[in-house]
Amino acid sequence: MAGKDSASGFINLLRRHISARAVLRVCFEEWKKSAAPAGSVSNARLQRAEAIWEEEQARPAGQRNAVAAYNRISETLGKRKHTL
Repeated sequence: MAGKDSASGFINLLRRHISARAVLRVCFEEWKKSAAPAGSVSNARLQRAEAIWEEEQARPAGQRNAVAAYNRISETLGKRKHTL
C-alpha cells in the first residue's frame, strides 16, 4: 500500500482490536492483499509461507506461538536469491 509502512499497518491492526488469537491470521491476510499481488515475492517463497501458516493453524490452540510463526514467515518472505 502506498504511503504505509509495516509499523503503521501493525498499529492499524491494533486499533481494530484484533484478538491475540487472530493477529497472525490478520497480519498474513493483510500482507497477502497488499504485498503479494505486487509480485515482490516468488511463488515458491509464498508457498513456503503458506505452509508455515497452515502448520501453525494445525497445532492445538494452546500450543500455537504466533510470534515464532510470524518470525518464520517473515524470514521466509524476506529471503532473496542473490546471484554473483
